[in-house]
Amino acid sequence: SVAGNGGTAIGVLASATGFNTTAVGYFACASWVGSAYGLCATASGYMAAAFGNCAVASGNYSSAVGVRATASGYLSDAYGYLSHSWGTCSTAVGFANNACCTGSAAFGTAITNVTANSTELGSSDTHKIRVSSTGLNIAGLPTSAAGLSTGDIYSNLGILTLV
Repeated sequence: SVAGNGGTAIGVLASATGFNTTAVGYFACASWVGSAYGLCATASGYMAAAFGNCAVASGNYSSAVGVRATASGYLSDAYGYLSHSWGTCSTAVGFANNACCTGSAAFGTAITNVTANSTELGSSDTHKIRVSSTGLNIAGLPTSAAGLSTGDIYSNLGILTLV
């Protein structure tokens, strides 16, 4: 373990190289007033924090929490398994999400085509809801009431219809 400038490094090959940094765990690495906790966790951005196995926070003021979560944009956050956030002020929460545009947020599973300045929720790019200042988009709506329950909605020739 290597620590410098008021840093703390605990674990096999842990490295805390910046001022007031903390690295805890096997191969954990923290720099620039950052904190890294976990197996191969890396916090290299200014005031960045990485928690979890192979979590990487490299953007200034970014945080990555989870297995292989990556936050590399300024003020970006990634939480969950394989979630990535690299747009300025972006957030990815869930399983395998990518928030790559400025002001974007992805919540759910496998949402990758996130539009700038929007929030997207769902289970994939083909089954999601996008909310932005310009509108609401619901991808993957059924086109008939067949098999739907009371309260469900569907697209009837482009008109939202409630069952």
